[in-house]
Amino acid sequence: MRKAIMISTGILFVAFALIFGNSKINSNALAQNQVREVVLLMCTADSVSPVPSTPHPILISAASSSANTLPIRGKECAQGLADLFKAGFRMENVQTIFNATGSLFILTK
Repeated sequence: MRKAIMISTGILFVAFALIFGNSKINSNALAQNQVREVVLLMCTADSVSPVPSTPHPILISAASSSANTLPIRGKECAQGLADLFKAGFRMENVQTIFNATGSLFILTK
């Protein structure tokens, strides 16, 4: 009986140590800089090309910004991204647009 209680107490102690050890908030997470500005940039291939045999340019088809750094719709996507990188934004995520016709870029500063 005493041996069973000792084993149960040991298992309980290990279980509590695992639960409370995993629930501790990492102190670095609280010290990280918080995101202040977000830009969403949707780029798609232009459906109309001046010359049929040339590649279609990739243009900004939509944009949304929490700051005053809104990229211009219809501008080359690469130039829009370069402008945002130059303004201090960094890439957080890239997603394929609904029917795989382009990409959605999520940038933060």
